[in-house]
Amino acid sequence: MSVPAKNHLEGWPFVGVMTVVLLAMTILVLASLGLNVDGAGGVIRATARTSVILFCAAFTASSLVRLWKSPASRWMIRNRRYLGVSFGVSHAIHYCAVAAYAVLAPDTFFSADGGFGPEKIVPIVMLALLIATSFDRTRPQCSEDELGKRFTGPVRISSGRRFLQRMGSAPREACSIRR
Repeated sequence: MSVPAKNHLEGWPFVGVMTVVLLAMTILVLASLGLNVDGAGGVIRATARTSVILFCAAFTASSLVRLWKSPASRWMIRNRRYLGVSFGVSHAIHYCAVAAYAVLAPDTFFSADGGFGPEKIVPIVMLALLIATSFDRTRPQCSEDELGKRFTGPVRISSGRRFLQRMGSAPREACSIRR
């Protein structure tokens, strides 16, 4: 009985291919728009689009395999972790482009953006932690329950409620948890 050949676009090789593709895309955008504010803006827009595609693919994989059993949806569920890591790579390039834009045009960046406070740093740290727990070496150190407690519970309930109250966006009674 013959053993089917392993697809080279699965697992970590997929992340490697996506990294090469994303870096090539970044180089092409910078080559066409230049190493200036326009180039940084072009990379920001391009990586935002690739990040959305990769995030949506990773996020919807389990739903798609239930609704539409096909080789493509099965591939997505097998490689969901690697789609997420590729999203992290795309977003890392995105953050580098945002930093370049901030350096090249600080007046425009900080006037339009309103500064760089904790509300912008927390998502970067959370993404870094999620990517760090995707590797085989770090994964055994955290059980699934621990990951759920660390990343969903505190952020969704505690931090979100306090953040809305501090920002004055929601009245105190709207943020209370009803049991």
